[in-house]
Amino acid sequence: EMTDDEAEKWTERAVEDVKVWEALAGVIEKTRRFDVSSVLSEGDLNDGVSKMSLDEGTKQTFPHLNQLTINEYNPGEGIGSHVDTVTAFDDGLLIITLNGGIVMEFRKAIDDGDESNMRKLVYLPPRSLAVLSRDARYKYEHMIVSRMTDTVNGEIIPRKLRVSLTLRTALTAPVFDKGIGKISLAQSKVPQSHLPKYESKVFPPRWGQLSDAALANASSKIGDEEDSPVDRSDLITPETESKHVHAVYDAIATQWHHTRGKRGVLWPGATQFIESLPPGSIIADVGCGDGKYFAEILKHSYVI
Repeated sequence: EMTDDEAEKWTERAVEDVKVWEALAGVIEKTRRFDVSSVLSEGDLNDGVSKMSLDEGTKQTFPHLNQLTINEYNPGEGIGSHVDTVTAFDDGLLIITLNGGIVMEFRKAIDDGDESNMRKLVYLPPRSLAVLSRDARYKYEHMIVSRMTDTVNGEIIPRKLRVSLTLRTALTAPVFDKGIGKISLAQSKVPQSHLPKYESKVFPPRWGQLSDAALANASSKIGDEEDSPVDRSDLITPETESKHVHAVYDAIATQWHHTRGKRGVLWPGATQFIESLPPGSIIADVGCGDGKYFAEILKHSYVI
């Protein structure tokens, strides 16, 4: 178990040596240990969005973070208004903003009788950490409006390429009885828990059922299929990927469709690529999600 200082130095060395997997692992570990209450002043707690009902003097960390999503946003791109799927992720969404700042809009999604702070605009500057917890996590939808500029304190700021690192705690899927109508988490037959962390000293990680030692030993025997215990068939999905990728995607599918596909949000780069192809081209949309590009593909008489 690393101390905080050891984790800091390990991450710095990984960045200096351009070891991307190690650097990302370091960012995740540092964020798990970070006490967000240590940087919140009394002024930060005065508005309804930033106020996370923190108990005074209580350390606030998120040690169970187990998922990191990295997104690039070009100027003009945004995301639809939504609350991250409650059945898929636990309390605590931590958003690191890099390169270009952005204004994120919060709107109260739950009518609790309090009409104050129904809408709040929060500027996320470069190299900032935004924490959505408790009310900010569950009672407010968040969104980024699609536009080329933001206005902050009366100043118009042109948007730049923004890279966001969003850290969440993925949950095991709820289990419900078949045949029931509208469901709630309270009806789940199996209590939800945090998805277990997948830990490996082999970079990049190779998901499978072997220990690190066995995996490292197997990696040295590539080409010797008779002696290697690793099934390298690309058609077999490791159990870890089924749990940490497929199950999570299934859980967030409805919310993802609402914020992306249903609103017709298409990335300009993908659209331009499609339009650059000659009519009748065959297109393989690998990892197509909800198929939001299908309409654009069919419009140009392409084959999916």
